[in-house]
Amino acid sequence: MTLLWSWAQSNQVLFLCLSIFGIYLGRELFLYQLRRYQYIYYLFLFPGVVFHEMAHIVGCLISGARIKSILLFSKTGGEVVHEKPAIPYIGIFLISIFPFIAGSAAIYLITSRALNDITFSNLTVDKAIYFYLLISILISMFPSSTDVKNACFAYLVFIFVLALVLSKTSLTAIFPILYKTVLFCAAVLIVVNIIIAAFNQTRKK
Repeated sequence: MTLLWSWAQSNQVLFLCLSIFGIYLGRELFLYQLRRYQYIYYLFLFPGVVFHEMAHIVGCLISGARIKSILLFSKTGGEVVHEKPAIPYIGIFLISIFPFIAGSAAIYLITSRALNDITFSNLTVDKAIYFYLLISILISMFPSSTDVKNACFAYLVFIFVLALVLSKTSLTAIFPILYKTVLFCAAVLIVVNIIIAAFNQTRKK
């Protein structure tokens, strides 16, 4: 872990990019493995999808987009249908990216406040609930294909600007927090994927 921390400190932007990509892949694997268990799949998705759509609603309110209809959860996910935002370009991007922003904030709060000292020996009901919410938000916070399609150009601009800012900015002050949160999320996904894979192998036998 010391070597990883040293490398991460020296390559902060690369570490964060690789970590987010790794978490995304872990999330895709988790969903792929869980799809065969329909009701468990929906159970894991429900809070995260509702959170995702609520974040879209907040994005609409901030950007001045009139909401036409709201579907917080269904078998195919959720949906917020809205008109064009009052703020061109930035507005549609804000609506699209807000679940990721809100999800990142929620994950930080959960890991730093509720689960900062979690172990199997001190696992309580409330911590188990927070853990469940963490997983659900983590697998649901990434932009959907529709989100990306709606603001494709804005995403490209955002990534370019973000990369430029990060290359010129030191993350030293907040990096330990980001490092801890990212590793915790990655560890969660690794563990649950291993558990599901082992369960699947047991069922095959």
